[in-house]
Amino acid sequence: MIKLPEDLMPEYIVGNVIDVLKKMPENSINCVVTSPPYWGLRDYGIPPVIWGGKPRCKHEFTEEVKKGKTGGECKLEGAGKQMTEARYLEDTEHGFCKKCGAWRGQLGLEPTPQLYIDHLVMIFNEVKRVLRPDGVLWLNLGDSYAGSGGIDGVPDDWDSISTSNRQKYSKKKPNKKTSEIGLKPKDLIGIPWMAAFALRDRGGWYLRSGVVWEKPNPMPESVKDRPTNCHEFIFELTKSNKYYYDYIAIQEDSVDPESFTGRRPRSAGQMDGVDPDNYKFHGSVQEDGSLTSGQLYPKKNKRSVWRMTTKPYPEAHFAFFPPELPETCILAGTPVKTCGICGEPWKRILKKSKVYDHVTTAPGKHKEDSPYSSMIGDGEGTHDIRHGVATITQTIGWKATCEHDDDTGKAIVLDPFAGSGTTLQVARELCRRSIGIDIGENYRELALKRDAFKMPQKDLFSYGQG
Repeated sequence: MIKLPEDLMPEYIVGNVIDVLKKMPENSINCVVTSPPYWGLRDYGIPPVIWGGKPRCKHEFTEEVKKGKTGGECKLEGAGKQMTEARYLEDTEHGFCKKCGAWRGQLGLEPTPQLYIDHLVMIFNEVKRVLRPDGVLWLNLGDSYAGSGGIDGVPDDWDSISTSNRQKYSKKKPNKKTSEIGLKPKDLIGIPWMAAFALRDRGGWYLRSGVVWEKPNPMPESVKDRPTNCHEFIFELTKSNKYYYDYIAIQEDSVDPESFTGRRPRSAGQMDGVDPDNYKFHGSVQEDGSLTSGQLYPKKNKRSVWRMTTKPYPEAHFAFFPPELPETCILAGTPVKTCGICGEPWKRILKKSKVYDHVTTAPGKHKEDSPYSSMIGDGEGTHDIRHGVATITQTIGWKATCEHDDDTGKAIVLDPFAGSGTTLQVARELCRRSIGIDIGENYRELALKRDAFKMPQKDLFSYGQG
């Protein structure tokens, strides 16, 4: 049995994800944030794994080898150089067992999308076992196209091939994906939603949200017959219908500071006996009466489109999270405080109060039932109007949800495809414990260069305690 980390130093385990997960205690993880290898995208140069079949079978695999591509001289150094060379120079071995039907190969290089989905279901069945009943899984997946020149054998220059040659090519080397699920070259496959529905229907997960991750700086594409892809999906899946979700921790600003410059309230025209042009709303007023800048409204619930810019990594890892992505997931899916005895989360103590942009004095009688503002009259023909009434929610403390009244625990974050360790780094910065799993030793070398693995064991961060 794998021992869970007792401090904030991340634990990085090299091995097959299913084998490692089976050694972890059940109901022990608060939150999972991960991004598995996408289907048909690339060869990561990691050892092949045997999937399914009979455990005691003396496998006899068919030999299917997809030759690697040469990518020119590699100018990278260290682990990044090794992984890049593996991507372009090594062959990919995969095949089925003639006896039991097991498949040997890398996750993401399966011959069909359905087999890839089957393997994801196998993996996340084990993830579900180790996740607490109130835990949350955040799963990032990207899509791919049929006939893109990947593992399905369709050539890269498909668009330039004549119709007759396409038919000859298809007869000579049929597309396995097309024969199984009716895909045609250039079809968008829909891998993310295929996986989400399979986890919901076959894995028993609750599919709570399909977040769109918008990338302002997407990878350039040379396509001329469709828009350039600039988004991926992040699915929120839970083990039960009641789970931990801190909506306050990830709230957004309702409007930006400049949005209300020069505007009047919607109900300005309803003011009895008051000229709406006599005063401005929602901003700072200068001596000449002009409005300078708007004021922030209260926070709003996090929306389902997250605009986050990808950022380069000096070690040239193929793909990694922008830190804002796991930060958002961890803040929403893990408590700031947990019980050190039973692991139950502490909950916020909230205080709600009303605030106003400003108050103006206007002629007229006080009206108790005013629909547009809170008015206080002095009985002498004038009254104060409180403009921009809003409700602010503040956290004034925390309280235990169990009988122990212990707050020494720390939430545990798991990334079963840890890669270069971005999730682990962010988890430590947020004062959470973390575990990363990856089958490639090269990725562990990248992760160990991060600050999360270099800092002392004691808690050096305070951001996560806010």
